[in-house]
Amino acid sequence: MKISDVKIGDRVRSAPGWLDDLERSIEKLGVLQPIGVTPDSELIFGYRRLMACKALGMEEIPARVIDVAADDPVTALRMEQAENNIRKDFTPSEKVEIARRIEEALAGRHGSNQHKRKEECQKIDTPPGRSDDIAAKSVGWNRETYRQAKKVVEEAPPEVKAKVDAGEMSVSAAYKETRPKKKTFRITLKDRADATIKELGEEEATELARLILKACGHGVEIEED
Repeated sequence: MKISDVKIGDRVRSAPGWLDDLERSIEKLGVLQPIGVTPDSELIFGYRRLMACKALGMEEIPARVIDVAADDPVTALRMEQAENNIRKDFTPSEKVEIARRIEEALAGRHGSNQHKRKEECQKIDTPPGRSDDIAAKSVGWNRETYRQAKKVVEEAPPEVKAKVDAGEMSVSAAYKETRPKKKTFRITLKDRADATIKELGEEEATELARLILKACGHGVEIEED
């Protein structure tokens, strides 16, 4: 239907928010989900899609006419709420799989191979940049978060991955849990001194200490114990 024919009444969500990503998606893929309107062309859901299409200068938008009576605003409001809330976002593990497949699909189309396959690349609508950057951005991450998430999916214990997918643990926290723990060795000055005396003998160790202190510009005063 024509965008100009869609009637926007007093909506709960009056601010569409940031539309850049949605506009880019519509430019590349089109409107994947039609907006919903009443038989009188009153908008039920799809406000952000409508605003993005307007911003792109489009004149028409896919629309689904839903048989809602004009005197039944409750049903329309429930549809608006359900269309925005009753959906399941991708888990981090699913995002990693999506990004991984995109990265694999882009392999060879960037970097050093780009000039060799120039004609082939021109036939494909491929955005410029690193494949991992493009893959990460496609699921709403940056490259570092994507790298960490891949590490978690590939190497984290099942219970850690389950917490991340359930939203109980962030990707960065899970990544820290996944990294090998560094062993810390602590040795005291007394331990080192005792080892040095054992290796060199008390007399030579004392002379070594004297030379070190002298080289550091300290006055030397050996207290016998």
